[in-house]
Amino acid sequence: MFLPCGLSVGSAITIIGKPLEAHEEHEKGDNVVLVSQFSVELQGLKAVDGEDPPRILHLNPRLRGDWSHTPVIEHNTCYRMQWGKAMRCNGLPSKDDDDSVDGFNKCEKWVRSDIVDLKESKTTSWLRRFIGRAKKPAMTWPFPFAEGRLFILTLRAGVEGYHINVGGRHVTSFPYRPGFTLEDATGLAIKGDVEVHSVYATSLPKSHPSFSLQRVLEMSDKWKSPPLPEEPIQLFIGILSATNHFAERMAVRKTWMQSSNIKSSNVVARFFVALNARKEVNSVLKKEAEYFGDIVILPFMDRYELVVLKTMAICEYGVQNLTAAYIMKCDDDTFIRVDAVLKEIRGVSQKKSLYMGNLNLLHRPLRSGKWAVTYEEWPEDIYPPYANGPGYIISSDIAKFIVFHHANQSLRLFKMEDVSMGMWVEQFNTTTAVQYSHNWKFCVPVSDVLGSFYALYGLKVLREAYIIRSLQSGALLERRRKRGSSVRLPPGPPRWPIIGNLLQLGPLPHRDFADFCTTYGPLVYLRLGSVDAITTDDPNVIREILIRQDEVFASRPRTLAATYLAYGSGDVALAPLGPHWKWMRRICMEHLLTTKRLGSFAGHRAHEAQHLVKQVWSRSQAGEPVNLRELLGAFSMNNVTRMLLGKQYFGTESAGQKEAVEFMGITHELFRLLGLIYAGDYLPVWRWIDPTGCEKKMKHVERKVDEFHQRIIEEHRKKRLGCSGGDDHMMMDFVDVLLSLPGEDGKEHMDDVEIKALMQDMIAAATDTSAVTNEWAMTEVINHPSVLHKIQEELDRVVGRERLVMESDLPHLTYLRCVVRETFRMHPAGPFLIPHESIRPTHLMGFYVPSGTRVFINTHALGRNPHVWGNNVDEF
Repeated sequence: MFLPCGLSVGSAITIIGKPLEAHEEHEKGDNVVLVSQFSVELQGLKAVDGEDPPRILHLNPRLRGDWSHTPVIEHNTCYRMQWGKAMRCNGLPSKDDDDSVDGFNKCEKWVRSDIVDLKESKTTSWLRRFIGRAKKPAMTWPFPFAEGRLFILTLRAGVEGYHINVGGRHVTSFPYRPGFTLEDATGLAIKGDVEVHSVYATSLPKSHPSFSLQRVLEMSDKWKSPPLPEEPIQLFIGILSATNHFAERMAVRKTWMQSSNIKSSNVVARFFVALNARKEVNSVLKKEAEYFGDIVILPFMDRYELVVLKTMAICEYGVQNLTAAYIMKCDDDTFIRVDAVLKEIRGVSQKKSLYMGNLNLLHRPLRSGKWAVTYEEWPEDIYPPYANGPGYIISSDIAKFIVFHHANQSLRLFKMEDVSMGMWVEQFNTTTAVQYSHNWKFCVPVSDVLGSFYALYGLKVLREAYIIRSLQSGALLERRRKRGSSVRLPPGPPRWPIIGNLLQLGPLPHRDFADFCTTYGPLVYLRLGSVDAITTDDPNVIREILIRQDEVFASRPRTLAATYLAYGSGDVALAPLGPHWKWMRRICMEHLLTTKRLGSFAGHRAHEAQHLVKQVWSRSQAGEPVNLRELLGAFSMNNVTRMLLGKQYFGTESAGQKEAVEFMGITHELFRLLGLIYAGDYLPVWRWIDPTGCEKKMKHVERKVDEFHQRIIEEHRKKRLGCSGGDDHMMMDFVDVLLSLPGEDGKEHMDDVEIKALMQDMIAAATDTSAVTNEWAMTEVINHPSVLHKIQEELDRVVGRERLVMESDLPHLTYLRCVVRETFRMHPAGPFLIPHESIRPTHLMGFYVPSGTRVFINTHALGRNPHVWGNNVDEF
């Protein structure tokens, strides 16, 4: 049932009805539950056809309960299909410190079958009737709704919120939420398991104020847009808006459209609006467009299925009416930090086509439910990589490609505009390489404590009067839904609310994880703040994760360390699965880590080994102590830097003591920060506090590392300019190779950021890791003289004492290889493998693993697992 209805303070609506008997519904599997629920909603004007109208108030009595299995009344709001945080009344009274609404409690008490009130027995009650009592006993009422029984519900609008009375008794009060004004309500909807007998309203307003042009729009010259510039601009922003979103557009004009970049015409922003079915709304829209000069009215009716045509219009406008280097699409409920967006654009390569946003990989279409996509609409199993709809950026050449093929009727259209853009970019990528730039800043869930906010690189959800609207992420809703259903998660330790298992982790988390596996089994589920996680030290589980289900767990989580210390996860080791990772990996395998390339540095490695032996010999002859950590660290560092940078930082050909110390210090700090389990990755609120200053240290190291790497690249460029071109190509170091890769139109194949990201990987992967492993091997050999004696015997037998060991001897040194492998078992370079992340839900060893679950493979515990190695796991 839907009735047109406006509200003002003092208005009241009375509904007389009867809840229907519960009916059966099937959950996942064979579970059958009884359901009886209905909803009373105050709805606003529909923004776009195909979407539900906003719910100014959603009142939902659930007579048979839900996941809590007790009767409950839920209150909420919804805007653009995004629900806020629900307020639930379950029979427990509001806490004393909870804010009241116009002096009423948010939730009143009613009788619950699962709670026995032991305050007063019948005997005590009769005694107190004779001797007197201190105060009148409190009345306890049953749940206000019952199946098959008539109810009288009154909804009254107060000064601070809505008040719900049933049968003349106050039951709940719901405060007005920011952004949802009382005047927004245009209708009353009653649906669900209820039979409505009558509806009676009092003190309703005579007209709805939202159509008052003077009320919503502020006709002032200072909010007008400047005319279109004739010269080229850097960025054009197309804003999707609905016809009746006068307040949203006014809020945008008064906030981020006042940016100095827009006022100076370096950036241009325009609203793109289709027509409404109501003539009076279109009339107001036309006046608004004529006055402010910032609206492009499109000649078709506004429907969800046609939103893709708005995106097409943005591309056409950006390349035909303007000369923009980049085009950005966003919605009218987002707040854009224009300066920050421009900074992100400048941080990527200007030589390649760009597609930037919060990229989704391997997403599957929904085949059922409200947002179902039929096989006729999308026959494929997965979508192409695409950026989330609230905001993304493309370069102008991609926009021209889209406009050209649309004009030739050779462009495939799909009703989901963000997926369509991903499809078009993928088509463009087949002929011209596109730089897919995933940026977590384009979509940030703030906190489960505060509710989920949709933020877009500093794009925050905006509502009229500039109030940020709380929106719940669909992923979080899905995750919570699964929590309440019958899915079987792996076993794990008990969890605290909000923080989960974080407080159960000490300074050595790999030992804590090993204890969990000992207690709960080979596969353990943890909740680290707002993040799902699993850990294992069992080879069968690890084989399942890394081999049999590799396509599910092939991605990497986007941690703060990866963001700050790996150039926004733009490297190979920490990059999430996607086109960029595949391209960078191909560069490594085809140009850097080939057998021929590595073999060309054999002479350097032999020279460094000889230098190490000489140092040890000279110090032993002089009777000086030998600092293995110092010598092995220098040995590992020189091997890497000579291949990577063409420099030796320690030894006779050192590049300089100052540069060597700087490089060593940066590397050690970098490796330490990359290995941290930082609480800010799991509790976003921790980042606001950052008591240890960890994020500040990451930014400092990031700046130092970037300066060092940039200096190295510039040195190589100068060296290349000074060369005649007759050098042996195979003797070039890795940076020379990366700079020499041919690109298009005589340009370099890789930009500086990509080269620095690969340099970072090579340094982090081969310096501290090699040095620490060598140090542990020497420590174990010294502590086990019998092992040392066997190694010496094998060296004398295979190599002899007349020459040094060569790389060609290694396949014949069987016992030495066993010693090295035993060192890897007992002393891995890191206690965990680099964390993996599931890209979709799956089942592992019979347990459900949600999408986005982080995987910690405990290599330290694997090497000490008694089920694999026997009881003497600590014996070398």
